[in-house]
Amino acid sequence: MLNPFLILPIEFAASQTDILQQVTKALRSGKHNAKQIADAQRILFDPLARATAEFRYLLNIPTLSESKSLELESINAIIDKQVLSLQDPFTER
Repeated sequence: MLNPFLILPIEFAASQTDILQQVTKALRSGKHNAKQIADAQRILFDPLARATAEFRYLLNIPTLSESKSLELESINAIIDKQVLSLQDPFTER
């Protein structure tokens, strides 16, 4: 799924009227196809889907398919870094 905030360049607090105006502009520009624009509009009109998209794209969390494209070494480095940052509360310091 593409970032709906990139397909329809709106601010996070945009109203449905603002979204519809951007839909019209996006359709005219031809940068994205009609399905991508409709999907972005659907996400931005649904309050739960919009909140999820805001959370995901503000934090830049990768999807599962994007995660699979990461090299195994990168994933291991991330895991090692997170494991090392955890401290056992029962060990003496």
